[in-house]
Amino acid sequence: MSEEHIEMYLGVIYQLRGQTEDPVPLSKITAAFGYSPMSTHQMIQKLEGMGLLHYQPYRGVFLTPEGEGVAAALLRRHAVWETFLIQLLEVPADEAHAIADRLEHAAPEKITERLAAVVENHQTYLASHSQ
Repeated sequence: MSEEHIEMYLGVIYQLRGQTEDPVPLSKITAAFGYSPMSTHQMIQKLEGMGLLHYQPYRGVFLTPEGEGVAAALLRRHAVWETFLIQLLEVPADEAHAIADRLEHAAPEKITERLAAVVENHQTYLASHSQ
């Protein structure tokens, strides 16, 4: 099981959960990926074994604090890459989203942090010169 696959599952669970404290049903996770229910269930068991989520049969899953951290970091990396592609490189939003889906897993954290600083500086510059 690859780190990218783990991150994808945790990111989807994080997004499906939204603002609610309710467990995310496995049926929603299965639908999001288009995998079989058995495949989803097997992955959920592996993630639970890794301490990244808690599974409650017939109810769904909750992310553990560690799982939440992994998911939040993934979504932040995605946002940084997507913002860079759209604002600085002027890539169309739908294309930028697809590219960011790949780069969020491929780029080392050190590079993403440097990119975040570039994006932040660009946004600060635009805000200070838009008045």
